[in-house]
Amino acid sequence: MAIFLQGTRKFSANIKRLKNQVRETKNAAVVVGFSQRYAIFVHEHIPANATYRVGRSKYLESTSREFSEVLGQDIVRGVKAGRPLLEVLLETGQVLLNATKEVTPLKTGALRASGFVAPASQKDQAAAEAFSRSEVLRIAGGGRP
Repeated sequence: MAIFLQGTRKFSANIKRLKNQVRETKNAAVVVGFSQRYAIFVHEHIPANATYRVGRSKYLESTSREFSEVLGQDIVRGVKAGRPLLEVLLETGQVLLNATKEVTPLKTGALRASGFVAPASQKDQAAAEAFSRSEVLRIAGGGRP
């Protein structure tokens, strides 16, 4: 009888653990983005007469595609190591953002400074904070972040 109860407790603990993992997975979503007003226009198309020193259009999309396999492996490795999924996604999102900034068009540095990574539930606040930081550069008209 004791073995049966011990087995039941272990089963119950496993169910609780799995339930918590599912709950964590449901709430684990991360947003990587740029909040400068003109970000979407630059992302979709850089006009021929633009005066950007470096960068390319589709900077976030192309970097996401280029790094997708490596980032996926990093996520799997982090989860297998027992780290919380949201933590792993935030860290991976930051890696993506850093790589994206390398190919983001650069004129004043404002667009790059408007980049952010945040849990989906906090994206609006993170975007607003990044926008505020980037506006300082845009208004000043120069300086790399």
